Amino acid sequence: MKNKIISFILILVSCLAFAGGKKDSDSKEEKPVVPVWMTDAGRISIFPDQQYISAFAFGGNAETAKNKAAETLSEYIKSHVTSSVNYSLNNEDTSVSQNSTVQTDNLLFNTEYTTPFYSDSYGMFGVVAYIDRAKAFNYVKPKLDSAARTFPKEYEQALLVEDDFEKVLAITKSRESLVSFYEVYDFARAIKPDSASQYEQVNILSEQSLAMLNQTKKNVTVSVKFENDAECRFKSALSSLFTELGFTVTEKSPKYKCKGIANFEGQQKTSQTHEIYPSYSVEVIKDGNTKFSVERKLPKTAGFDQATAERRSKLAVEDDIKTNLRSKL
Repeated sequence: MKNKIISFILILVSCLAFAGGKKDSDSKEEKPVVPVWMTDAGRISIFPDQQYISAFAFGGNAETAKNKAAETLSEYIKSHVTSSVNYSLNNEDTSVSQNSTVQTDNLLFNTEYTTPFYSDSYGMFGVVAYIDRAKAFNYVKPKLDSAARTFPKEYEQALLVEDDFEKVLAITKSRESLVSFYEVYDFARAIKPDSASQYEQVNILSEQSLAMLNQTKKNVTVSVKFENDAECRFKSALSSLFTELGFTVTEKSPKYKCKGIANFEGQQKTSQTHEIYPSYSVEVIKDGNTKFSVERKLPKTAGFDQATAERRSKLAVEDDIKTNLRSKL
């Protein structure tokens, strides 16, 4: 009996020892290994500056940490661009004149992230956002190359245009490729300044073209008249547009005459509404020759009575002149 008790005690002690040893072993296996990139020295060793731009950040959750790291990269782009070239960009919806010191909304391309790591010491997630310089530059390079191929040639052709108004249109048209160019130019300069230097001439030529554009606009004086515009709403909108674009609107010896015509004739009456299909045309003339013309057909407007439909049609024409006509000039 005594031997049985001793054997039981020995077995019990062995089991407890084994369980304790297993618990210690499991604890060691479950403890996560802190990534090397959690320190500045470790991050730089993995993402050397010559090949990457990188940034570390903490956050209450993984997504917040990623966002903060990306924001730090964005600030890097901002701090590494010192351009002060003014440029005007035109696209289908708007015309923007701005300073090119990171006026690209600090767009980041080809941004990658390490797997977020939760630090027990800090009680937060840590992550590194990084961009491979060569990889990102090759990603944006097609837009730079496209502008380098097309803009200088088109601008050179625009300078050959003799008429001032037509020259303004030609220069503006030539600058359209600069929209995508400036979306990536600052970014390219920040990540690969040596490689981006080959596009500096495009930037310089852009500045010269803007100066030429503004100078040529000063030579354009235009008078504005609009038919079917009893309240002068359309004339006012068109005059304001010309002024905003840099032309001089005057009734005293203008070099160009602009004639607009509004049309509200396409009217239909249904059982419940009165419908109108408004349209208008604009023509710029010099010495009897048309230098520019456009016709705009607008969507249907409707009202419960003719007066309401007409009011809405006039508003549609006025709004279209203020917004959409800009992209045609």
